[in-house]
Parts: sequence; structure tokens; C-alpha cells
Amino acid sequence: MVRYRDKTALITGASSGIGESFARALAARGMHLILVARSEERLHMLSDELSRHYGIKAHVIATCWPQSRHLYGSRYGWPVTKLT
Repeated sequence: MVRYRDKTALITGASSGIGESFARALAARGMHLILVARSEERLHMLSDELSRHYGIKAHVIATCWPQSRHLYGSRYGWPVTKLT
């Protein structure tokens, strides 16, 4: 069985569609999230909702995917254990 609680997933395209669905599913399993997309406002709304509802940490990076992994590593220092 995969253990998700207190692990971290970096989710690209998290502001809508399948990326948002992954974010919701992983947050429900207790996984912390790094939400990446170009729409900063939508990301913050999702981050706030999931943090309140599931008690997880959710960070927002408003950028395109190629830059996000490097930005996150230097900015927050969390090891990324799941990439979707």
C-alpha cells in the first residue's frame, strides 16, 4: 500500500482539469502539495481550499513547468516525492 500522508507532490497544470483533480485526490490522502500553473489567482484559491479542508501544506508557484522544479527546490527545500 502506498503511503501518501506527509509526502509532497508537485502538480503541474494544477489550476484546472486533471491537474486540479490530482491535487484534490492527493490532498484527501494527506499529501502536501506544490501547485504549479500560470494562473496564480486560481492556484491560491485551490491552495487555500485544500489547506483548510484537509490540513495539508499547499504552496503555489505561478510559472510554467520547466522552471518549477528548480524554483521549488531552491525556494522551499522540500524533497519532491511525487511528480504529476
